[in-house]
Amino acid sequence: MDSLPESKRPRVEEYYCDKNKFSANSVITLHFVCDRSVICTSHPQFTHQVFEKEEIFSSATDEMFKIDIYVDVNDLTQEVYVLCPKEEVEDVRSKLVPRVPTDCHIHFSHELPENMDKVLPRSVPDVVKPFGEKVGCFIDDSKDEVYEFFLSSHKIAGTSSLVSNAEKLAVWYIETADAVDFSDDKWEVLLCYKRLPATGQPDGYSYSIAGYMTLYSFSNPFAGSKIRVCQVLVMPSVQRRGIGRQMMLCLYDYILKVRTDVVEITVEDPCEGFALMRDVVDVEWSIACLDELLSAFRFELGELTPSEESKPLPLSPDMKKLYQFLEYVQQKYVTGAFTKALCVKFSAVVKVTISQFRFALDTLCLLFIRQHENMLKSTENVEINTPNNVAIANNNSSNKENAPSSSGNTDMFKSFRAQMKRNLLKENPELKLLKDKEQIQKELSLLYNEEHQRVLKVVDNKIISKLFA
Repeated sequence: MDSLPESKRPRVEEYYCDKNKFSANSVITLHFVCDRSVICTSHPQFTHQVFEKEEIFSSATDEMFKIDIYVDVNDLTQEVYVLCPKEEVEDVRSKLVPRVPTDCHIHFSHELPENMDKVLPRSVPDVVKPFGEKVGCFIDDSKDEVYEFFLSSHKIAGTSSLVSNAEKLAVWYIETADAVDFSDDKWEVLLCYKRLPATGQPDGYSYSIAGYMTLYSFSNPFAGSKIRVCQVLVMPSVQRRGIGRQMMLCLYDYILKVRTDVVEITVEDPCEGFALMRDVVDVEWSIACLDELLSAFRFELGELTPSEESKPLPLSPDMKKLYQFLEYVQQKYVTGAFTKALCVKFSAVVKVTISQFRFALDTLCLLFIRQHENMLKSTENVEINTPNNVAIANNNSSNKENAPSSSGNTDMFKSFRAQMKRNLLKENPELKLLKDKEQIQKELSLLYNEEHQRVLKVVDNKIISKLFA
């Protein structure tokens, strides 16, 4: 058909007029198998890299066109079973072959099997040993499960094959998934294994892949070495258990303690869900690194002592240190003295990007303002002024009606909002090119509202809320 002149080619709707249109996302099912038992099934989130517009045209009727992909979670090898009309086999095969592992078998059938269990992979998996160096561990108390993290590279036998299988699987779950040249020394992978007790195994445990994260190292002679998080996938069978978050925290901890030459960890084009998780992790990690921050910047911080307003507050020793640090940051916000240079120094300590550390500080400062006001209001018969002359109501009902909040009515919050806008103006220099001041203010307000909502999502996150409970 491609050899015909364009004027004589049939329109697409004419070419497919005798065929049914299926959603590729619906007719494809991924079955995750462990020890020859299906532990989880899911439909792909993306199929556009395999089937154009995520559509499949077939002469088959409903229930007579299916693609079942069986994934062994021990090594991410695959077996594919396709139910389709005989005349469509080669077309389907040509689309699937580039997107499945090289050793994957694609089986075609023209009739629906009586029992799908008959097509389950029957090979007994080899003993699975984690690849690389163990760098962390995570215990999910709610499920009584143990996950271990290993850092590996192409130099470890078997790792390259596993990464290749993982990349083939990622096509169905990551919109822009693609393969990398893992033979390059700059590439590494952080593997998450689920560990289960198993009799007959050398160390008494069996392991299956729970997730992975590819990492790319690059260096700048002036800025130092950096690591970019490129592709992250958690197996559907163990999603929503905090594994992605734990992988990020493990990476930060490892880099901070072992790879001291790395100055920053970045993320490549994160999707919305990952971006939110990263925001939560960066705030959590900044709190975890408080001792490092205080130790590294004794000169800038001076001797942190609690303010008169915070002395009566019921705070644990760790929370007192955090509280004092945030008081310092808030005071810098108020005076406009929290410069980019100071932010650069702080971010280098915790290994996050400058913009992410600035975001973490904004989030912590808003939490600080909320907690400061709430705890002061909860103290009995207290009526004092904050460092910014914010009247804190005492416990009588008449004053409670006028009690300040972090909704924008207090001087403390106004200083916080002004600092956020100053940061946004610095990060978006194109705004200064606008000649109309009203337009600048309008665009800045839009940016601020968007950033403020982003901060609130983390402030209200249950993980962060527990830290301030």
